[in-house]
Amino acid sequence: MFLSHYASGFTKGYDVIELLYQQPSSVRHLAASVDAVSLAFLYNFYSGCRSYDVKKKYSYALRVLRQSFEAPDFSTSDSTLLSVMLLDLVEKFTSNVPQSTDSWMSHINGALALVRLRDSSSFEEYTSFRLSLRLSTNLLISCVAAGIPAPPALIKLRYNLEHFLDKDDPKWRESWLIIKYAQLRADMNKGFLANSEIVERAIDLEEDLQMEMRKMPKSWLYTTVELDQPNDLLFKQCFDRYPSHTITQTWNVTRSTRIFLNQIIQQRATQEAAVSVATTKIDSLAKDICSSAPQYTVFPKNESNHPVDKMMQSYTLVWPLYNAGLSASQVTGIRSWVIKHLRFICSQFTVHKAHDVAEILESGKDICPWSVYAMLGSYGLAA
Repeated sequence: MFLSHYASGFTKGYDVIELLYQQPSSVRHLAASVDAVSLAFLYNFYSGCRSYDVKKKYSYALRVLRQSFEAPDFSTSDSTLLSVMLLDLVEKFTSNVPQSTDSWMSHINGALALVRLRDSSSFEEYTSFRLSLRLSTNLLISCVAAGIPAPPALIKLRYNLEHFLDKDDPKWRESWLIIKYAQLRADMNKGFLANSEIVERAIDLEEDLQMEMRKMPKSWLYTTVELDQPNDLLFKQCFDRYPSHTITQTWNVTRSTRIFLNQIIQQRATQEAAVSVATTKIDSLAKDICSSAPQYTVFPKNESNHPVDKMMQSYTLVWPLYNAGLSASQVTGIRSWVIKHLRFICSQFTVHKAHDVAEILESGKDICPWSVYAMLGSYGLAA
């Protein structure tokens, strides 16, 4: 299921697995890593999988990988990089706390070290480029979740990758701003900044992200569908239809980041006008997140017929919906709608963690969104 519905279907970031499987030299260590991540993937969805079995597969894959490093040129092979990245996915599927962070960052930092051994000309090859691009995304998200800045080696990797991709791609442009957000979070955690500087940086970054949303190309825009008949599964009797689930996810990541920045302004700004603007923006962004869900949960298109595909698409909505429900003003009614919709996702698509997140919201506990993100499997379930 991991290979057929995730690696080659839901997310294209690991579409090179089958290509590398064809290389005889990579079969043993790569097969062990695929076995481990496949079981971890099932563990994340199905209660029938035992954490003990995942740990056993993971330990074996790690042992095989370490033994294989004795081979010549093993450190610079694509299969080695992929194996390390798959073991990182095992950690993300099974770890619940990003701040406990040796295991959270160890494999992804190891993968970055392997990439640094390569010449940038290696990106001319498809598999090397695809793996390095996925690594740059995964490492950035790991840094944000752990509250640490993006390392200089990641910035260098991204500049090298820019020679081989479209720098105007909305997702790529947005990721540069996410690096600034990671730095802001890290500086706040260290206590280096005065309150006024935190607010100023949050306002500037939030406005930059808002501008990026306004610059989205036509191929990334969504349309609003209004229904004549009442439907309790819709917020305000309309929903937004997007070109793809990948594009939906990019929009919702941007919205979530803007919500976090506006919360900083809301909590720290001394001027009432700034607080009022931040509150209005949060409510609007939360509403847009709610409107993005029914396309996949209530009115899924026929081309995604397999239940696993529908389950994964609905799964990616759980975290942004949590952010919307947690942050929106009480008068909007968004939290109560989100709780009901998360339970609908659980019952309709057997996404049991949607129920867990609904319970968190209903309890009134103010749990950090990044802790919930880790609980959900982090970027392991990102498109």
